[in-house]
Amino acid sequence: MLFVVFEPDEEKEGAFDLLFDLFREPLVQKEKIEVPGSLPFYKISAKSYRRGCPWDAVGAAAGALRSRVLLPPGVVATQESGIIPFLPSVFPERLLFNTAVFSIEKMRLDPCRVSVTLYDENAYLVDLVQSLVPLAFQIRVVTQCVTAYEAVGEYLLEKFGISLIVSARSDDSVLSSTFIISASGRNIPLVFSGILFTNRKERMMNAVVMTGEGFDLPEKYALLMPEKIEPLMFAGALYELCGADDLGRLRHKTVVAV
Repeated sequence: MLFVVFEPDEEKEGAFDLLFDLFREPLVQKEKIEVPGSLPFYKISAKSYRRGCPWDAVGAAAGALRSRVLLPPGVVATQESGIIPFLPSVFPERLLFNTAVFSIEKMRLDPCRVSVTLYDENAYLVDLVQSLVPLAFQIRVVTQCVTAYEAVGEYLLEKFGISLIVSARSDDSVLSSTFIISASGRNIPLVFSGILFTNRKERMMNAVVMTGEGFDLPEKYALLMPEKIEPLMFAGALYELCGADDLGRLRHKTVVAV
């Protein structure tokens, strides 16, 4: 699928440049960046043009990828350019899940006393849920993609004797959970009193809310990361659009209570 990184040239235009702009087209450059073991991405740079960014020209250079563009923080494209910032959805959820599993492992709790509920609305974590098996006697999944969990449920029952509880709606049964993992933090019962791992940095009435911070990008990707692009956006685009599957196993460096 690929994506585009946009890097504006922040050098200010002088009087000569402004005059020259009357007789030239915007200066926009597009470069293909190869990624080891994955699909490439493109980098577009543009010089200021008539005291602003030549967004129409940038959009034209992006072409079919204009709906998958990474922009530096605070940079907003014009609507007319057709440029749509890419926001990763799968990668942040996997990052949180891996962090939660690592944190639960470090607690060294008796699995016979641990229950985990995973909110996975779009079934992004089907291939990871097995990592909860050694940590809990009961695993629930709340998802809109119930059928996506059927095969893994059968596998876990056959190999480990664990019955995966899968439902499309959240109800009071999740209140008995020791841990809840939910990237969005939505639909969690207000009276839940266990530990919630989430990307939503809001406190709850009774629960201990934990969220992750930072992550280490493998060197082969870190060397390619544009200076002005946020690491989460860049890694998310590589994972979701370029097939950098190894990034789906990363976790946050630290976990903090909200």
